[in-house]
Amino acid sequence: MTAQQRLQVLVEDVAREQKTRMAKHQTEQPDDPAGARIIGEVHHEAREAKQGEIDGIEAIDDLLAEELSLRESRRIKAALRMARLPIVKTLAGFDFSFQPSLDRNRIMALAGLDFINRAEVIHLLGPPGTGKSHLATALAVEAVRAGKSVYFIPLADLVAILLIPTMSPGC
Repeated sequence: MTAQQRLQVLVEDVAREQKTRMAKHQTEQPDDPAGARIIGEVHHEAREAKQGEIDGIEAIDDLLAEELSLRESRRIKAALRMARLPIVKTLAGFDFSFQPSLDRNRIMALAGLDFINRAEVIHLLGPPGTGKSHLATALAVEAVRAGKSVYFIPLADLVAILLIPTMSPGC
């Protein structure tokens, strides 16, 4: 058996094992689109390897890339849930023409998140409806994507939490 054939057998074995694992996973979590996606990818890679369109190393590399993509997507989804953002907004969705007094370059520089490493605080001030919450949420999403921990809490809720100990009897 040549090295190419051994790699193809390996890819097919991995595909069978992954299919078995995903079938078990699907019975436990039937509404998992990521599971269906990976099964499709495994079948696709196995078919291409079997037909000689790609070699076994390429197939494994593609499968690993897909797995990494799925894991990163799950990490971001879980982190956004834990951040308790009221709604997910992005900088791409912000209309800078609506707020011409805003310096687009300055906001994009903030999206680089260097202020986090410098332990700096950002204050977004302005009248209602000017995009402060959108920008704050978009920066939070950028931070989550960069692997930072984020927690959203409205200022009124934070103040209420901080005042609870001072409002207790005997304080």
